[in-house]
Amino acid sequence: MLDFLNNYKERIIVSKNKIKKCYVGEQLSNIPLIFNLSPFYLIKSNKVAIKKYFSNPYSALEIQLKSISEHLEFIEDDYIPYLYPYWGVCALASGFGGKVQFYENKDPWLDEKAIKDFKDIDKLKKPELGQAGLMKTVFNLMKIWKKEVKDGIPIGITDIQGPISISIDLMGVENFFLGVIDCPNKIHKLLDIVTEYLIDCLKKSYSIIGDRNDGYFVTGIYIPAGYGKVRISEDNIIFISPEICKEFLKPYIERIFSEIGNGSIHWCGDGFKNINEISKIEGLMGINNCSMGDIEIIKKQNEISTEKNLIYQNEVIMPKPEWFAKLKEVLIKKYLLHHFIISSDNFGISFNGYELMDLDRIEYIKNILRISHASLK
Repeated sequence: MLDFLNNYKERIIVSKNKIKKCYVGEQLSNIPLIFNLSPFYLIKSNKVAIKKYFSNPYSALEIQLKSISEHLEFIEDDYIPYLYPYWGVCALASGFGGKVQFYENKDPWLDEKAIKDFKDIDKLKKPELGQAGLMKTVFNLMKIWKKEVKDGIPIGITDIQGPISISIDLMGVENFFLGVIDCPNKIHKLLDIVTEYLIDCLKKSYSIIGDRNDGYFVTGIYIPAGYGKVRISEDNIIFISPEICKEFLKPYIERIFSEIGNGSIHWCGDGFKNINEISKIEGLMGINNCSMGDIEIIKKQNEISTEKNLIYQNEVIMPKPEWFAKLKEVLIKKYLLHHFIISSDNFGISFNGYELMDLDRIEYIKNILRISHASLK
């Protein structure tokens, strides 16, 4: 099942060391470039693949291993292979109730809100660990995968949405922010329960997959040991004020990092207005930002991350060749602790049986790698 990995041992060691050097602040001639081709990106828009992936843990494992094999064979980037127990971004929120909807052309989503009135928060209970919502499936999947692969390939944790993101999934954007204004104590109560459950789920996850001496894997990214064990997604950072960030985000993220072992925060877009508050979070090791290709966002995040001594992981969706020349102009000369990551959700959706990447897309990626290496030297 895992014999193909033997062909790439040296390559994986080289890429790991390269990434580790970024984390310790060593300036590299070539920044690590990673095409994030995790299966949940690949299977979008392919009804057969989606149905098969979400049918059972064994099918999901088969698809992931095929994806990893083809990635290593065709794409010579700094990707470190691991299994990603993904079962939708609503996996954590689904434990509190609401209706999970499975679709033909995208991942599962929480269609029905569990909290319809602020009074519902008073009745909210922390879900029974491993018995509620999609996390029951995630834990089962982790156990099966661990039994199947043992220590032959690392297993990461599932997608981790942050306390605010989960709360908004449960009650909606408008109601959440109305609550922040009209009944902040109830919102704090909600965030407290959500944070406790999130911490429980993370601890349970690591009890299944085990701790690793050489590092951890979160949402497509290899994190060297000593630089955190969790990446929390809080896309609402771009909407909230620094005051809301300080009161309703910072203390809950700090609790998670304190209990689990430090980590990083992800958001998409321009969250620069909150960067000072975010950088004060105890246990924060890095920032993962999908800049949406905006060079100015990259420039600002790069500067502040270097100033605050944080790892900066930049995600780009479908990068264009001419984009890299512009990128080099805005990267500060001494880009210490700068980790550049390219990810895409538009590669390899042909799936002729199990073909994950067609030749046109493979050539596109190879071309991007050639251009990026040449432009960023």
